[in-house]
Amino acid sequence: MIDKLKVTLVQFEPVPKNNKKKNLEFHLNKIDELASTGIQLIVFPEMSLTGFFVHQQNERKRHWEEDAETIKGEMIQAIVNKSKINNCYVVCGMAERDEREFDIYNSTILIGPEGVIGVTRKLHLPSAEKLYYKKGDVGEVYSTPIGKIGMLICYEAFFPEVSRILAKRGAEILIAPSSIWKGGQSGGIGAGESKQRLFSNTPLIRAIENQAHFLMCNAAGGQFLGEAFGRWERFGESKIVNAQGEVLAESLSNDTEDITAILTKTSLLKSRSDYMFFNDREPMKYGDLVK
Repeated sequence: MIDKLKVTLVQFEPVPKNNKKKNLEFHLNKIDELASTGIQLIVFPEMSLTGFFVHQQNERKRHWEEDAETIKGEMIQAIVNKSKINNCYVVCGMAERDEREFDIYNSTILIGPEGVIGVTRKLHLPSAEKLYYKKGDVGEVYSTPIGKIGMLICYEAFFPEVSRILAKRGAEILIAPSSIWKGGQSGGIGAGESKQRLFSNTPLIRAIENQAHFLMCNAAGGQFLGEAFGRWERFGESKIVNAQGEVLAESLSNDTEDITAILTKTSLLKSRSDYMFFNDREPMKYGDLVK
């Protein structure tokens, strides 16, 4: 990666259901605003462009027809154009319409001045997401002028195998756009203080064990997910953690907020010289993990 990389996580509340234009306008304005201050990498939350489903009759059909977008569509092209104008890199999320009717992926897209660089489609689908989204795969690692980037999505941060595969593929920066819910009556899997501890500590652990910078950009606020589910509230609390496990910047609320820090190549190299985790692995002994 480059010696110093200035990054911002944009913690905000995506507007769901037929409000894509408002979300896109927010993205485009924010890219202009942040790039003008020298930000080189801008990360938006999970489903930042489209929002999630609203659980109701025939919602998968409606979500596919009205909310979901294609990678080659106008929304992504608008962000590509902004990235070119501002010479910056952007990570954003959306419901991606598959060619097969009513199949939708929960996707995260990496965009740069050169265009769409890569797409990661969420493999691990929690809770009600299984009703609406098709499973993807562990993402690839993309070499860019600012560094080697691997992406995972929300719930997947809790699966150490995903980050480890990306690190093994050479990732220097792990990016996890998220919409992590508070659990219990506030919605989503898990509940209470145990989920708060899991959520707070996971970015630090993933960074240290994989010797890579870890960016978790969680969405703000909440979303009404239909009469059956009610309104689910998010944690917010996005974090930028360097490869040594130091929290460089974080949100302490679930309000709309920009979180900015500088990632350094020095920290990355020091983490890899302090411990020889990858040299000392014995993968031939780990067969039980895939049985």
